[in-house]
Amino acid sequence: MRHKTAVIVTLVSLVILVISVTWGVNAIADGNDRTEPILALASFVVSALAMLVSLRQSGGAPTGPVTQEQAEGHATTLAAEVKALTAAEANIRGLVEDQLDPVSWAVHAAPAAGDALAAALPEGGDLSRLIDGFAACSGRRRLVVVGDPGSGKTSLSLLLTLALTEPVSSRPIPVLLPLSSWEPGTTLREWISSRMIEEYPFLLSDPPLRPGRTVEALFHRELVLPVLDGLDEIAAERREAALRAIDEDTWTRSYVLTSRTGVFTAADARLLHRPLVVRLLPVEAVAAARFLTERGDGERLGPLLTALSERPDGPLAAALSTPFMLFLALTHYRYGRPLPAALLAEGTREEIEHHLISALITTVFAPDPNRRGIAWNPDRAEKWLAFLAAHLRKLGTTELAWWEMHKAVRRWVFRIQATVLGAAGCAPLGLLIFGLFGRPWFGLLFGLVVGAVGATVTSSARQEPPRQAAPGLLNQRVTARSLTRSAVFGGIGAVTGALIVGILYAGPGYTVFSAVAFGLCFGVARLINLPAVPTQAGTPDGFLRNERIAVLYGWGLGAVSGLLIGGVLGFSMKDALRGNIRQELERQGAWILTLDTWQHTLLGAGVGAVLAMGGLGMIVQATSALGRFTTTRLWLRLDGRTPLRLMTFLREAYRRGILRRTGPYYQFRHQLLEEYLSRPRSGPGRTAPSASSGSDSPAPPEPDGRRTSLQET
Repeated sequence: MRHKTAVIVTLVSLVILVISVTWGVNAIADGNDRTEPILALASFVVSALAMLVSLRQSGGAPTGPVTQEQAEGHATTLAAEVKALTAAEANIRGLVEDQLDPVSWAVHAAPAAGDALAAALPEGGDLSRLIDGFAACSGRRRLVVVGDPGSGKTSLSLLLTLALTEPVSSRPIPVLLPLSSWEPGTTLREWISSRMIEEYPFLLSDPPLRPGRTVEALFHRELVLPVLDGLDEIAAERREAALRAIDEDTWTRSYVLTSRTGVFTAADARLLHRPLVVRLLPVEAVAAARFLTERGDGERLGPLLTALSERPDGPLAAALSTPFMLFLALTHYRYGRPLPAALLAEGTREEIEHHLISALITTVFAPDPNRRGIAWNPDRAEKWLAFLAAHLRKLGTTELAWWEMHKAVRRWVFRIQATVLGAAGCAPLGLLIFGLFGRPWFGLLFGLVVGAVGATVTSSARQEPPRQAAPGLLNQRVTARSLTRSAVFGGIGAVTGALIVGILYAGPGYTVFSAVAFGLCFGVARLINLPAVPTQAGTPDGFLRNERIAVLYGWGLGAVSGLLIGGVLGFSMKDALRGNIRQELERQGAWILTLDTWQHTLLGAGVGAVLAMGGLGMIVQATSALGRFTTTRLWLRLDGRTPLRLMTFLREAYRRGILRRTGPYYQFRHQLLEEYLSRPRSGPGRTAPSASSGSDSPAPPEPDGRRTSLQET
C-alpha cells in the first residue's frame, strides 16, 4: 500500500509539473498578469517537492522489527539461491555426489567432552562421513578444517553447503563467505552483513529494510550458518584479530572455518573457544588412481596410472596427493596434453607440480576445431590472466570486481577522455539548437565549452557503485547520498537549460522556468533511475547488465523530459524570441518563422528531446560504473594487458576452470595458480609455487584503495 500511494503521488506530481510549466510560459508570453507566473512557479516547485518526498518515502526503511514471517520468507529465498549458485559452482569444479574427491580426514584437535559435534563424528573417514555427521548434529557446531595447499578445503565447503541445503527447507542455511574480503577495523558482524547483502542483495527486498537488519534477524533466529573459507588468504598481521572476532561475535554460535594448517597454528588457534579441528589428509596413490580412472580416459591415462602403481611412494604419487593437483592432471589428459615421459620416470615432485600449474592455461586455451565460440590465443590468455593476478596482488585482494578495474588505469586517462568526449558530444547538440536560429558557429563553440567543462566536473566525482538491480520506480532504495547526487544532476540541468533559453528567449521568466524545469527534471530523472531492490543473487554479468539498463534509462528519461519542456517552449517560440535573433531570422527569411504554432511545438519537442537525452545520458554514462569500465577495458586493450571483450574472456576462463565465482566477484580457481601468475618470469617461465612444502606463501600487500561498497547509492 505504501508503494502504491507513492506511485500515485509521483504520477499526479508529474501531471502538475507539465501543467504548471505550460501555464507559466503562457502567462509570461501574454504579459498581462504578473501573478499567474508566480503562481505557476509555486505550483511547479510544490509538485516537484511532493514527487521527491514520495520517492524518498517509497525507499525509506521501516521502523518496526523484522517479523518471524519476514525472516522465514527471506530464509526460504536465501536457501534456494544458495543451493542454485553452489550447485553451479560445484558443477564447474566437477564435484558430484557420486564422485566425491578421494580425500580422507582425521580429527586434529578435539574439544573437551560434551561437544555435540565431536560426539556426532568418528575419529576420521572419507568426506561423506564428515558431511553427513555435521549435517546430522543438532547442537552447536564449530568446525575448523585445515589442510595443505590444494588439499580440498574449498571443495569441502561447497559440498557441505550443498548437503545442508537439501532440502531447501533445512535450517540453518549455510552461506559460503571468503574471508579474504574481511578488512581491519570491521567487526565480523558488519563484514558478514555487508558481504551477504553484496552476494544476496534480495535481502533488502520488499519491504525495503535498512542494510543489515534482515541479516541480523536471520542470525538472531539461528537461520544462517557462516562457512568462512580461507583464513590463510588474510594478511598475517590480521589473522589473530579475525580469529578473536569469530570467537567473540555472538552471531557465530555455529560456524565452519577453513585454513591452511600452518597458518591456523601460527595464528594461535587457542583464540577460538572449543572448536573441533579436522585435518584433510594427503590422497594415497591407490585412491588417486581410482579417482583418475573414474573420471578420465583409461587409454590416455595408461602411462600415468602405471607410474602410480609402480611407485606408490614416489614423486609422482606425492605430487598427485591433493585434489587440486589431481584436477590439473586430469585436465591436461582430457585436453590431450599428457605429462612428458621424462617427468613420469625421473621428475621430482616440485618439477611435476610446476609443469601442471605452468602449462594449465595454455592447455585449456589450446585451439580446438570442435569447440564453439571465440578461439583465444593461449599465450595471450596467460599474459592477460597474469596481469589480472598481479592487479589483485597490488590491490591486496583475491577478488576481481569489474567495477574496480579502473584502479589499474591512471586517473588522467579518465579526465582527458571525459573532457574530449564531453566536448565532442555536446558540440553537435549546440550546433543543432543554435543553428536553427542562425547561430551555428556560436552553437558549436557553446557546445564545446559546456561539454568540456561539464565533463571535467563529472569526471572528478567518485564513481557510482554497480547496480545490484535494474532501475525501478516501485521498490527503490533512496538515501541521503542519492538525493545529493540527484541535486547535482539537477544543478547541471538547471545551468545548461538557463544558458540556452536565456540566450534565445526574451525576458527572465523563460530563463527561470527553463532552469527550474530542466533542473527538476534532471534531478527527478536521476532519482527514478535509481536501482530497485534486487530479487535474486548477484553475479558479475548481472551487475553489468543492470548497469547497461540504467544507462539506457538515463538516455530515455532525458528524452522524455526534454520532449515535455521543449514542447512547451516551442509553443511560445514565435512570440518569445529575443529581438536581435528575430530580426536576423526575418532578414534571412528563415523557414523557422514560417511555421505554425503546432509545428513550432513539435519542433521544440523534438529538439528538446535530443538535447536533454544527450545531456542527461552523457552525465549518467560518465558517472556510472559502466562508463569507467568501458574506458578501462578500451585503455587496457590498447596497452595489450587485457582483451577488448574482457567479460567474455572472464566467463570463458571461469567455464574452463581457471576462475571461480563468489557472488559478483571472480577469483582464481586456487591460490597456487594466482601466486604462479602474479610472480615475475624467471628465465623461460615463472617459478611456480609448490604445494609440497606445505608452507604458506606471503600474504598479499595491503590494498592501496578502499573497496567500493555496493550499498553506496
